Amino acid sequence: MTPAARLSAAIELIGTIDSDRVPAAKALKEWGTAHRYAGSGDRAAISGLIDVTTLQATAAAPAPSELRLNQLATVSVRLGEPIYADAYADNPPNGAFVIIDTDTSSTAGVGFVAAPAAESAAPEL
Repeated sequence: MTPAARLSAAIELIGTIDSDRVPAAKALKEWGTAHRYAGSGDRAAISGLIDVTTLQATAAAPAPSELRLNQLATVSVRLGEPIYADAYADNPPNGAFVIIDTDTSSTAGVGFVAAPAAESAAPEL
């Protein structure tokens, strides 16, 4: 699998874990069974992206002041301009995103839309 395919699989799994409320280990096992073409290295890389330990620990842990590599969080984002997105569960291609650090052009994070915010009224001009 390419790195992009591994990332896509991890995003898909995180969506499944969130929407179906299943343990991460169970979701990983079911995904591996359904995707036999993925080798052990691919499954290990995807598991690392999800970081099962962090995922399970964050459910009971207090909100951190910052996130470290492979930590997960639920966040709200306010943008300068509107974007069009769907909930990941409804439309995965339009419900996932990548955050790029503009200074280094490297990936700073990935995420998926749990539910788009309600549309606000158009501003008066």
